Amino acid sequence: MRQYRTEIDGLRAIAVLGVLLFHLKLNTGGWLGVDIFFVISGFLISSNLFKEFESTGKISASNFYLRRIRRIMPALLVCIIITFIPFALLLSYTPAFSEFSQSILTAVFSISNIFFWKHAGYFAIKADLCPLLHTWTLGIEEQFYLIIPAIFVILPYFTKKKQNTLWIFVFIATILSFLACRYGHNLVSTDFRFYMLPTRMWELFAGLFIALLLKNFPQLNTRNVYTELLSGISICFLCFIFISFIGNSNFTENSLFAVLATCIFIVTTTENSITGKLMSLRPIRFVGNISYSTYLWHWPIIVITYLLTIRFDINNSILIKVCIIISTLYISYLSWKFIEKPFRKKTTWSDCLKPLSPFITIAFILAIIGISALSTGKSHYKLNQNKLKTNLSFNDFKNEKYYSFGNKQSSPQFFVVGDSHARAIAPALNLLDQEYGINGKEASITGTPPLFNIYNSEDDNIPYEAEWIKYIKKNKIKNVLLVANWNKLFDATTLKYNDEKIRQEEAFSIAKKELITMLKLLTEQGATVWVMKSVPVLKNNPVVISRLLNKPYIEKESPLINFNFIQRALENESIPNIYILSPTPYLIENGNIISVQDGHLLYEDTNHLSVDGAYAIKEVFRPFFESMQHQ
Repeated sequence: MRQYRTEIDGLRAIAVLGVLLFHLKLNTGGWLGVDIFFVISGFLISSNLFKEFESTGKISASNFYLRRIRRIMPALLVCIIITFIPFALLLSYTPAFSEFSQSILTAVFSISNIFFWKHAGYFAIKADLCPLLHTWTLGIEEQFYLIIPAIFVILPYFTKKKQNTLWIFVFIATILSFLACRYGHNLVSTDFRFYMLPTRMWELFAGLFIALLLKNFPQLNTRNVYTELLSGISICFLCFIFISFIGNSNFTENSLFAVLATCIFIVTTTENSITGKLMSLRPIRFVGNISYSTYLWHWPIIVITYLLTIRFDINNSILIKVCIIISTLYISYLSWKFIEKPFRKKTTWSDCLKPLSPFITIAFILAIIGISALSTGKSHYKLNQNKLKTNLSFNDFKNEKYYSFGNKQSSPQFFVVGDSHARAIAPALNLLDQEYGINGKEASITGTPPLFNIYNSEDDNIPYEAEWIKYIKKNKIKNVLLVANWNKLFDATTLKYNDEKIRQEEAFSIAKKELITMLKLLTEQGATVWVMKSVPVLKNNPVVISRLLNKPYIEKESPLINFNFIQRALENESIPNIYILSPTPYLIENGNIISVQDGHLLYEDTNHLSVDGAYAIKEVFRPFFESMQHQ
């Protein structure tokens, strides 16, 4: 096994440039550079452990973790500390800054992937506002470092034959990890499969098995016509997938192609091959050498640049992107030269921890300051956040455990049903409930419209509707209010219909049919149905933009995202006992969406009302309550 393979530096360069260009929206498949890194990491770490094991008969776990810490932590800590300053100046006292401050701690403790998995999903803060989002990959690798040395530590206790059995078990674990990644959507969420080690370690184990293969069959890595051909094809294929593959919830197949091509490259590319010489050219190797720092720095630079372009009203042009690439490479070079290289010379724990300790201390202090002092408080505009994430389960529906308005023990006179937008208006309904003394219930499921057969593409088709319709019929409820992000029904990428993906051209007609079916069913049961149109949707997060601009954010209403689904779906329909409520007059002035009123933010993201936003549209629901008072 060769001591140092310069062509792998070239492969690192390809991987990191793919990721960088992807995040600049200059390619569609560069995210697969992360998968290349996983294989390279598994291969290099395993190769070094094999060498140590063969020369000494054992491995030193202490030395292993020392090498990992001095490789990863110094540049990471410096990146975190420097990123904190501009991000605090731009976005302190916002939910985005609160999450950033928390992510500092998770990055230091190597659990970023768990943190971002927990914070992923429907209510996740946009990636553009998470400077440390990319550290999830470091969490994966660092958790893998708990597994790989353990295998080598127990290896001496196995005979040669039993060692082969051990590798078979590891291979089975690799296959199971891949299968969970590809077919685990019925067991775990897409976010879990993307962010978590159990469904990602197959890529790192692929690198381990390539190292094992070349240890046992080093002749595979010799130059001949076959290896030349395979080597060239593999690197061309990797470049091809960067510009042709597109990410989606079934990302595993794309990752598999990237992993296989990387494995073929590592096995077949030699230092004397044409591809090997090309990948060992000094400019390419230079980018490969600084690839770790480039990966660390590129995303914070992109995020902060994005915020600055908004703050100073600068067009995010190709020139800006070129400047980002140049500044990223330059800062990465400085990080590599003055941080990475010096720490590689620290060969003992004391030599490493002594200069590292101040950086760790500063990072912790900044995180605590960010969480305790700079996350909430002195903002120009007050944000009263709603508890939007609904906690009702299907069992709650079956057991009739719904949210209540007024006296929980009294029979409900009205029933509110919908997605998280139904939860968002609850503060307004609470005020009117107190005023009129009318009791009600609410059934809301995040991301799920109150229609049959249409549901979030990440969820199973659970029959929530059957349960609340049964409840309405059983309790003879005569007033039903439907509230949802109806405009979402135009976006086929987020929905499923009868366990099938919806084609974009069918989305409106399918949603219209199911809406009319639901309205007719409810009215035939004797209910009067009130439907609230979607609240106006913004393109940009008003909490962030108002903080950046230091003035209330106002945005022109866009017909591209505000489709007015309810009006279009019902304009030629004649269904008795249906009433339409519109929040638009309370949130739009002169064609502009108002996000701040009397110093209070009306939205907490682009489409969900805050508590004050719900209060602002309270009068929308007065006819609903007035009608019940006279029944």
